[in-house]
Amino acid sequence: MDTPEISAFIHIKFYESIYDLTGYFPDTREFPGNWLGVSHNVGDALCFKVFNTDTHKVLERSVFRSALTFIHKQKETSFPTNAFAIVFS
Repeated sequence: MDTPEISAFIHIKFYESIYDLTGYFPDTREFPGNWLGVSHNVGDALCFKVFNTDTHKVLERSVFRSALTFIHKQKETSFPTNAFAIVFS
């Protein structure tokens, strides 16, 4: 008998507050939301259902972070506007 894959459920709890990373570089933004669970039949194996608290819609996402830990609250997700110049200078 095979052991079921549970790694998607280890790091986050149902309805835990999260920040959903949305957009494309350099216009990425984070939106508050709640984790609802694994998204079956959409995306890769680590694609999840996220409730966006701004739009009140359930979205399918694979990039988000917890809003509960102190370390995560300190991270910045905005990119410098001159990132292209920094990389290629």
